[in-house]
Amino acid sequence: VVHTSAPTVADRSSHFMEPYSAHSIERALREGDVLRGLSLGWQGSFVLHRLVQHGDGERRVRLEKRSRSIGLDLCNERGVALVRSIHRSAAAAIGDEIRPGDVVRSVDGQVYFTCEAVVEVLRSHRKGEISLGLLRAPAAASPPPEPSADWSEAG
Repeated sequence: VVHTSAPTVADRSSHFMEPYSAHSIERALREGDVLRGLSLGWQGSFVLHRLVQHGDGERRVRLEKRSRSIGLDLCNERGVALVRSIHRSAAAAIGDEIRPGDVVRSVDGQVYFTCEAVVEVLRSHRKGEISLGLLRAPAAASPPPEPSADWSEAG
């Protein structure tokens, strides 16, 4: 999601206000600075950061993107891109490789820590083959039955 007006969030390491930016959060998490990501508004945790960073147990799923969407609804309840649902008629519904509660860790081999980054890259991906790296989230990180944030890579 691209924010048109940037709210400010207090930076815990200093006493100035810093504009919120999804890109700033993603950059901090890539650099391993989880505390900075949290101070900028990331809703994740150290456990989820480690899960995405290390990718233990990652499964690769290859899909054919034939339209604007591959058919995933993602939620941002825990800061990472959790699969909320899969559209039956979409590329993601083929087979049983993607399940609600899976974490989308990577797209075409590039690791992403935030739901916003995953959605952005899925929306901008051209038609053709797309590779997703998926992880099973720990039980505490699985999405609630009715998430408050609804993200769809279809736009």
